[in-house]
Amino acid sequence: MEQKKDTIIAGRNPVLEALRSQQELESVYIQQGDRKGPLAKIAAMARQRGIPVKDATAEKLQAMSGISSHQ
Repeated sequence: MEQKKDTIIAGRNPVLEALRSQQELESVYIQQGDRKGPLAKIAAMARQRGIPVKDATAEKLQAMSGISSHQ
């Protein structure tokens, strides 16, 4: 049996591209309190596709992505 490795896509533009390309996504994490501009568009696109949108702290996003200065 093949095990699927979790892949994390970090950054506004890469996530937007993944949503546009109809790539299968388990969920989208957005920093708490930051739902303006491009992030509002990401949240709306994800919800349209039935993908859960979850709030996360900046620290959680950093720990998940390994990127200290995420978008």
